[in-house]
Amino acid sequence: PASARPVSELTTTSPEAYRHYTAGLLAHESWQLKEAAEEFEQAVQLDPEFALAYCQLSNVYYFMTGGYSQLRLAREYADKAWELRNRLGQKDRLGLEVMWHQVHNRIQDALAVNRERLERWPRDIAIRKEFIRQLEWYWYDDEEAEVARQGMALYPDEWKFMDEFATYFSSRGKVEQAVGLYKSFLEKHPSVWEAWEGLYWVYRDAFLPDAAQMVADTVFALNGNPTYHLKLTSYCDSSRGYIQQAIEKQKQYLENGDLLPEERRGVFLSWWTQPTLCLLYQEIGQFEKALEVLEDSAREMSGQQENLGFENNKNRLLLRWGRAREVLRTSRALLNQPDAEEIQSWYTKELVARALTALDSTESADRVLGEILTYQEGGEAHAGISYMTNKIT
Repeated sequence: PASARPVSELTTTSPEAYRHYTAGLLAHESWQLKEAAEEFEQAVQLDPEFALAYCQLSNVYYFMTGGYSQLRLAREYADKAWELRNRLGQKDRLGLEVMWHQVHNRIQDALAVNRERLERWPRDIAIRKEFIRQLEWYWYDDEEAEVARQGMALYPDEWKFMDEFATYFSSRGKVEQAVGLYKSFLEKHPSVWEAWEGLYWVYRDAFLPDAAQMVADTVFALNGNPTYHLKLTSYCDSSRGYIQQAIEKQKQYLENGDLLPEERRGVFLSWWTQPTLCLLYQEIGQFEKALEVLEDSAREMSGQQENLGFENNKNRLLLRWGRAREVLRTSRALLNQPDAEEIQSWYTKELVARALTALDSTESADRVLGEILTYQEGGEAHAGISYMTNKIT
């Protein structure tokens, strides 16, 4: 990477360990989390005292499986890195402190340390991007937008800061402001396909499929990826109401043997922000087919957290199918499993609350929402949980 430093400053004297470390960073930047974990594992095998590699392993496992954490591994690697923290410089040590607090569910402490890092090194692009990702993860939208806006002022040619700031407006229905930011950037940098992709999502989320289609074609002209183009245009078809056509395109997308497991899961699973294959079948009332597609995704999963994610997606489907009692029974069974609280079970509790609401047991649903709101330490819920519970209420 462009930010690569001498091996001696990266807490390893092994060139081979350093090679795996940099390969892991590149994989992580591309969100290829399994490949990143394998590279970082190789690095610590070659140098068992490579503190930064342990820190990156913790980071990868925390964000692995589509946004859920393999928390036990993440904590083990964070603790190992913490034991070796004296081998790190001040900037990296503070970065490790952020990760350690985060995996131990001390979110407010993690945010505070990241604010300190940004105050000390305001022109450090990597720190600013990392902080933005963290704020996005925990739904601190206003602060995320301000950190991105400052990044735009410092680095107007860095597309990611513009993208985050524009997304803030788009998520609030301020499409014109978001489009203006993208177009201003693209006038100066017309070959940055990632910025065109961001503009695509603004149009798509605003249900402007014709504009989104034209931008998707531009993305394809720049990155030359026909498979990804198929996925983007399928979303346009669904916005036009051409559900069967969208289904056929996503089935073609899945035929690509080069897709990463997380890319396949992203088509199978039922995301509320994207018309995935599972959701498309639900839209036309084919719940049995939607369930079949969802169960196919189980082949791509491993580990307790991923299985919990699958069960939550399945219960979300069953709830829409009108099977609230079944959702209530299976969700409660999930919450009784060992280590349920360790793997962010408030998503499962959300489904319990929704099922109770569907069954007109509103008082019981209110009690469950109260449990969700006290999930964070000290009874302080992060912004994402507050948003979710307000929506159910």
